[in-house]
Amino acid sequence: MTPATEPPVASAPGGGLSPRPFHPHSNHRPPRSGPPPQRSPARPEGPIPPSRLRLLAAVFPVLLGCQTPTPAATTPSAAPPAPAAATPSNASPTTKRDEPNTLHGIYSEAQAARGAEVFDRICSECHEAADWTDPAFLERWEEASVFRLWHWVYERMPHGNPGTLAREQVTDALAYIFQLNGLPAGPAELASDDDSIDDYWIIWSPNDAPILR
Repeated sequence: MTPATEPPVASAPGGGLSPRPFHPHSNHRPPRSGPPPQRSPARPEGPIPPSRLRLLAAVFPVLLGCQTPTPAATTPSAAPPAPAAATPSNASPTTKRDEPNTLHGIYSEAQAARGAEVFDRICSECHEAADWTDPAFLERWEEASVFRLWHWVYERMPHGNPGTLAREQVTDALAYIFQLNGLPAGPAELASDDDSIDDYWIIWSPNDAPILR
């Protein structure tokens, strides 16, 4: 294959060479038309003018003031503990003698009389009246609840046939036992329901305790 040859360059008027025409398959770029682009002059380096420093000094605090700081989260402080209730130094401890008990007249004379009849008719087959005043019996039931002694008689008596006594018979027999031991009678009878019986403690030693009923 014969290599392609470029056309001859014509002479320009006055003896110079005319510009070579652009060929589409040529490796040469076409000449740039117009004046060459101008580069922007480099910014001269040097100190910042005083006028600009004054402007920055005036604007910078304003920009800082526009920033609202985020408030720090606060943790609520624990409430102070409540002061302990003051206990009077001269207060004496409460005992069962200070609470309602058999020294306060919790049965009536008529009730004790009915209890004596129950004792003679049923209890005397196995017991004597002295059994209920024996020191061993008194020591066993000292400061126990009336409710406890009442249920002991109700569930265990009479021997050989326990649980056959009516509630009123047990209460009357208990009033008779109290009378045998010198405990004072009061104006009202001892009730036979559990709540009423459970209100009192057994204290055997008589004293001058007032009647509460």
